[in-house]
Amino acid sequence: MRKWRPAVLLLILIICLLLAGCGGGSGSNSNNLPTVSEYVIPTAGSGTNAMITGPDGNIWFTEVYGNKIGKITASGVITEYAIPTAGSYPRAIVSGPDGNLWVIEYSANKIGKITTAGIITEYAIPTSDSCPGVIVSGSDGNLWFTEQQWANKIGKITPSGIITEYAIPTNYSQPNALVSGPDGNLWFTEGSGKIGKITTAGIFTEYDVPTAGSVPHSLVSGPDGNLWFIEGSSNKIGRITTAGNITEYPMPSAGAAMTMISGPDGNLWIAGFSDIIWEITTAGIFTTYNINTNIRAIIPGPDGNVWFAGEIYKCINGTCAYRNCVGKITPTGMVTDYEIPSGPSIITSGLDNNLWFIDGSTNSIGLVRNLNVQ
Repeated sequence: MRKWRPAVLLLILIICLLLAGCGGGSGSNSNNLPTVSEYVIPTAGSGTNAMITGPDGNIWFTEVYGNKIGKITASGVITEYAIPTAGSYPRAIVSGPDGNLWVIEYSANKIGKITTAGIITEYAIPTSDSCPGVIVSGSDGNLWFTEQQWANKIGKITPSGIITEYAIPTNYSQPNALVSGPDGNLWFTEGSGKIGKITTAGIFTEYDVPTAGSVPHSLVSGPDGNLWFIEGSSNKIGRITTAGNITEYPMPSAGAAMTMISGPDGNLWIAGFSDIIWEITTAGIFTTYNINTNIRAIIPGPDGNVWFAGEIYKCINGTCAYRNCVGKITPTGMVTDYEIPSGPSIITSGLDNNLWFIDGSTNSIGLVRNLNVQ
């Protein structure tokens, strides 16, 4: 029998390891780079409008035109549940404190509850044509929602379905954004130019934004224990303390700010109807990033970066055009994008540390894997 020298054996071992690492196994990604997959929703033209991670670890979404609530597992299996009321126009969806999902049924004037097993219960809002808009979980274990337009109320629904409505002191206040604040109260923006607060006992306080006609929206709870908002008509970012003190910061460049998030780096990030993302520290210092992207949504990613969905302007082989993408921007401003077949609109982070997005043009739910989360 032939004897192999140690050096030869070592060389053979190295070659085998290299071959194993570069093998073309099904679905392999030897560079460990993010990959994008899409899963078609069974109901054609579903009009998927909102999505959220459920308490069961699956992604749940609303189908405005399909009149259904959808669920997709981490492996891409989609299940749809028909809402009992026809033409309910389901919009916002939130994970409730009771382990169920709660949904705004805009046209039906109802609040819907769906268990993770797919059982749906609907609750009629006492005020007719209330135009329910946003729904969030409160610190008191209940769900709270806005009643926009002429209803002009903030509503509360218990996990057992009991609804209480509270009239906002200012007439025609146009409540839109609603969040549960760091002080345990509910805070909301009023298109009439105020920031509102309601305690879980239903007591209101309203604070005038200093700039008249500011049209505040996109309210978020900041990393500094304050509330931050966009002033849509005055090109400013506002901050309000839980004591009601408001400070305004003029934005460094023009461009309609669309949405704002509390970033994973302890700063606030703002996207607009342009190719710019702004970052603002809790001290009010801005940084501007021109990323050549028409942004539709941004979220804090599980990898410590800010992720966005939209269209990025790129030139490939001499052809320049806007291309559909999901992408990320690091806290230092480095942008990486991943081209996808069509236009993403909503994006969310799953418990699996992957990113999920809605692709309305292909009636699909998309998934971005391999984010290299540490």
